[in-house]
Amino acid sequence: RYDVAVKAVLGDAADTRATFEAQLAAIHRRRLSLAAHLVAGWRWSPAIRLEGLEALRQALRNGRGAILWCDQFTAQTIMGKRALHEAGVDAHQGSARYHGFSPSQFGFRVINPPLVKLENRFLKSRIVFERTDAYQVTTRIQKVLKANGVVLMTNTIYAGSAFTEAAMGEGGFTHL
Repeated sequence: RYDVAVKAVLGDAADTRATFEAQLAAIHRRRLSLAAHLVAGWRWSPAIRLEGLEALRQALRNGRGAILWCDQFTAQTIMGKRALHEAGVDAHQGSARYHGFSPSQFGFRVINPPLVKLENRFLKSRIVFERTDAYQVTTRIQKVLKANGVVLMTNTIYAGSAFTEAAMGEGGFTHL
């Protein structure tokens, strides 16, 4: 199925085996970067280059806050948040309740908490939401923006799944 899905997007000439192996290597590097931050008593200090900081500061000078749309690149989970934190940006992360490596109950209770705790070191707060509750997360994001804050939203499988409400009939609405 992976082969068919990748070729549907990249074309029949795509080297799906190389793409798959590169993805596995990227996931491994992500896990290693997380592990390096978790080792007690050892502070890894990689050189991180943050681009676009002046544009972000200009947006904040305008006084309406900013939303940064993040992609799930290999190191974004930690490095993006760390780079912003080290630049003095207090960011609030929009986060699905099942944020982490595993969406299972076991992952939610055992595997994911160390990752979330690690990420939280570099965040002002985490705006946790349920996929079906667009109102709650939208209200919290609006409060952060009104206070001229920075909100990080990451493009994941949860993105866009329940963030829009549309009028239905005379007095109802639905989540899209």
